[in-house]
Amino acid sequence: QCLGYPLFARAGIPASRCAFAHVTVNGMDLGIYSHVETIREEMLAHHFADTSGNLYESGGDFEPGSVGGFQAKVNSSMPDCSDLNPVVTALSAPDDQLADQLGAVVNLDNFMRYWAMEVLLSHWDGYANNRNNFYFYHDPTSGQLHFMPWGVDALFTERARTTRPQAVY
Repeated sequence: QCLGYPLFARAGIPASRCAFAHVTVNGMDLGIYSHVETIREEMLAHHFADTSGNLYESGGDFEPGSVGGFQAKVNSSMPDCSDLNPVVTALSAPDDQLADQLGAVVNLDNFMRYWAMEVLLSHWDGYANNRNNFYFYHDPTSGQLHFMPWGVDALFTERARTTRPQAVY
């Protein structure tokens, strides 16, 4: 984790900070643990000018009827995830219009770098291969979604999954 999050950050992707902590309780040495910044308002404030947007955690997909699986976490003004429907609509655009329509609602530069980092780091349990362990923020300033890594505790390993996100597969 303390290797992965900084690599995502160096690629320009909003990512949690991570550090090591030597933990002792009442004099008992419990060892070394990783301390990972949670993705909440404080973390969002490091990366976005406006933190009043909706933050979602993995659990759904961007195909018709599947956005309700995402978990609204912060400023969930739309707990039914209906603010994600424009992504579903954009993904059904004709090929020659797809990039323009999707780019209006998803920060495609962020998404491509995020996806590439998942592949390069072999984050098999992220969005690209398992629809798991990721967040995205609906930035009210741009109106676009920004993807963020989470649960990067199994990097640098190969593991094939069959639950790839159908919306982009």
